Amino acid sequence: MRAYLDLLRREKDFRRAYLAQLIALGGDWFAIIPLLVLLPQLTGTGIWGALVLAADTLVFALVGPYAGTVIDRLDRRRVIVVSNLVAGLAALLLVLVRSEATAWIALVAIGIVAAAKAFAQPAGAAALPNLVDEEDLSTAAVLNGASWGTMLAVGAGLGGLLSATLGFTVCFVLDAVLLLGAAGLTAATSRPFSDPTVPPRERRPVRQDIGEALSYARREHRVLALLTCKAAPRSATARCRCSRCTAPPPSGWGRSASG
Repeated sequence: MRAYLDLLRREKDFRRAYLAQLIALGGDWFAIIPLLVLLPQLTGTGIWGALVLAADTLVFALVGPYAGTVIDRLDRRRVIVVSNLVAGLAALLLVLVRSEATAWIALVAIGIVAAAKAFAQPAGAAALPNLVDEEDLSTAAVLNGASWGTMLAVGAGLGGLLSATLGFTVCFVLDAVLLLGAAGLTAATSRPFSDPTVPPRERRPVRQDIGEALSYARREHRVLALLTCKAAPRSATARCRCSRCTAPPPSGWGRSASG
């Protein structure tokens, strides 16, 4: 723990980028958890909540491969800043979800946020070697890798608690503020997010880059194992989240049970 805290203390740019990633990941739950409660109340069915989860997952999965081929050709800091700005503005659209007739806005907003995440998250991971010295890279990678699980535990709980105590609209506005704050923190960094000595990658068809990545994973069994391990808990989490769309909370727990 001391090594991690020391790294965060010493490396100002990594600290800002890491905090930006944490609050962006945490902000997701201030939208998803309230929506899983609000939409069934407005529509009388869990279908809309399931569609929100599908939009979040499928849009990210579809845009991700394309985004991964693009971020190495662009300024990664700018990609992250613009992505978080777009996600923050999209999150504000959720305050318009007030009836069954406006439930579709949730799908549009969450879809835009998911597409923005598909650019921001790989750009942040790719920038990591440029934000710390080589001897600190392994420590920074551990912190960066644990951020999703950390905010899954913290963000989901806070999302349920705040939606029960402060209301849905406050949660949606807070999500937008967090995403805009993440953009500001990233913009405040000074280290380059890419190695200036490495020329930009040539433009190639997306399918060619995806094929190259799959071939590499087949050759490197450890990489394939890591990809499989990453997919399994995400799939389990998605199933647990979907169960919230159709299963009512325990009697007396109210909206906070959804966290």
